[in-house]
Amino acid sequence: MKNKRVIILVAVLAFLAAVLVLREILFRPGQKLALVTTEPAIYQTNIDPNLERIIFQFNQNVTDYDFSINVFPDFSYQSEAKNDQLIIVLEEFLTGQTKYLVEIREASTSFYFPLEFVTSLKEETNDQAGLGDPEAEEEIAKIILDDYPLFYQTPKKTDSWQADYSQKLEITVSYQASANRETVQQEVFAWMKLEGIDPQSHTLKWLPTDN
Repeated sequence: MKNKRVIILVAVLAFLAAVLVLREILFRPGQKLALVTTEPAIYQTNIDPNLERIIFQFNQNVTDYDFSINVFPDFSYQSEAKNDQLIIVLEEFLTGQTKYLVEIREASTSFYFPLEFVTSLKEETNDQAGLGDPEAEEEIAKIILDDYPLFYQTPKKTDSWQADYSQKLEITVSYQASANRETVQQEVFAWMKLEGIDPQSHTLKWLPTDN
């Protein structure tokens, strides 16, 4: 009888140990995933078009997280999660005097962050310096405005909400959780109409925050 009780006790302890191990695997302990800093900084201007890498630094190790990345205008890159950093290594030079949007998402933590920055004028080194291609520039501007009609008016910030593109023809509105959502919606619609944009032309996502 005594041996039977010992066997049962060992089995129970083994089961509890397995449960604890499974919890370690399935549920991430510690702090909520949060961004500490970025390089370049958000909304920074005069960024060198020959930028080599973009760095997102977090409050914890991110090697086990699965990030998705979206960039606009598009450029070639490789990404790597190393310690507490997500590093984007550029494989080509950026365009001068251009506003860039780099979005990162992590599904398991519902993490999302849009990094915006503007490059400086790119120095030309050949005999065609300064001539450019007006038709190409006009075409690029048309593509931007077709997919992001409010590109140059965003991010739009007020005391209680902020609106910015999350992808083409989609705007995410982050608003204070204490604010009345219906009032925020009316203010956002009024702003879009004032800019000559029909709110129904966009998908609007409403994201309450505690900040």
